[in-house]
Amino acid sequence: ASKEVTVDQFLRFREEHKYEKQYARTGDCPVNNVSWYDAAEYCNWLSEQEGLPKEQWCYEPNTERKYAEGMKMAPDYLKRTGYRLPTEGEWEYGCRAGGDTGHSFGESVDLLGKYGWFDGNSSLTSHPVGSLKPNDLGLFDMHGNEWEWCQDALDEVYGKGGDGKAIGDIEDMANVYSSKGRVLRGGSFSSTLEFVRSARRFAYRPFAQLNFIGFRPARTFIDE
Repeated sequence: ASKEVTVDQFLRFREEHKYEKQYARTGDCPVNNVSWYDAAEYCNWLSEQEGLPKEQWCYEPNTERKYAEGMKMAPDYLKRTGYRLPTEGEWEYGCRAGGDTGHSFGESVDLLGKYGWFDGNSSLTSHPVGSLKPNDLGLFDMHGNEWEWCQDALDEVYGKGGDGKAIGDIEDMANVYSSKGRVLRGGSFSSTLEFVRSARRFAYRPFAQLNFIGFRPARTFIDE
């Protein structure tokens, strides 16, 4: 998605969602207090809303039919066309937009305030999505505003290809357990400069609901 999921969008999925209004003052601000489990369920809901067949949905609930510990990804989820969270590799590729500098716009931190909301310009609250400049792929708020959940569990080794060659994402078919953190990327409105760099990694356990965490969905594009 070009923008983070907003409060208004998420409330259409779950009217009773308790978000922290002091950090999302209008409905077009990114939603907060969303766990990884919540984001996965939203992605399946979004697939349903668009009429995508169930065999294309990317998440399977646990044995109690809940999006919680014990749920898992559907087989071949990277080949399915339903909505899901971006893999860590997809997220960084999208953020960098073809660049290899610390930020999508280059190395100059003087430009950061034109592209992202961080502790230096946010007044320590989130702002309406898409208020600042997008990167060269047309993606907004890849630096700051809200940390964004990614598909992956946090592993120590990430992106270690050989001879400068790209490496493919590996599908994780293990059950999701609350004891293992899931990756967050991008930084938030309360992050310092070092935390909004393209390569910065962070993680929380998938049940975490915090005022600085949101998400944006992704889909696999099938070229037919």
